[in-house]
Amino acid sequence: MPGSARTRTFDPVLVGNRETDAWAAYHRREWRGFLVAAVGMVSAGFGMRPHRSVVGAWHVLRANQLWSPYPDNDPDAPGARCGGSTRWCWATAT
Repeated sequence: MPGSARTRTFDPVLVGNRETDAWAAYHRREWRGFLVAAVGMVSAGFGMRPHRSVVGAWHVLRANQLWSPYPDNDPDAPGARCGGSTRWCWATAT
């Protein structure tokens, strides 16, 4: 915030733990758990106020739900489809 004296701290371990929780919930398709983890991840990662963290996490949730393969949710599938090279896969996915 311009002109604000508010300082914030960044805890990479907290962000990493929240991201781990989010990805675990994603692969189990536990969307409520994903949203809870995403709120914590967005708040800890970006230092946003609670309301904005919830809004940001909601957008993260919706994007991941749309991207999530259904009904097969195999976390190894992107690498397998791309012959083990996910960099190549991402480059050619568009």
